[in-house]
Amino acid sequence: MAGAWLWVGTASWRIAEPALIQNLPDDGGSRQNAEFRLRLARRFPVGSREQSLATELRREGFSLIDRDRPASTYHEAKWHRDGFPCVGDAEVRWTVDRNGRIATIDGMYGYACL
Repeated sequence: MAGAWLWVGTASWRIAEPALIQNLPDDGGSRQNAEFRLRLARRFPVGSREQSLATELRREGFSLIDRDRPASTYHEAKWHRDGFPCVGDAEVRWTVDRNGRIATIDGMYGYACL
């Protein structure tokens, strides 16, 4: 019974992580977030099409939030994984210009384990 509970509790943690967060430094802090931001900037550079960003984030399991906001405000995508013994969260925020191109992009990743 205890084994079944543990397996069920950890099943969601075994879900594949988005490629953007796989193999990040395991410090749970600034190095990890710096690498995540660098990956975002390389994969979705300023001036690239927002549609490409949105499509790829959806494919990796992110939920797009408030895509109807004006170009001058931040758009967001979030990824969350619940599980035992760890939970994980990633967030990507960006703005677009009036031509639908990325003007700024930033992100944050974190996890917590018992």
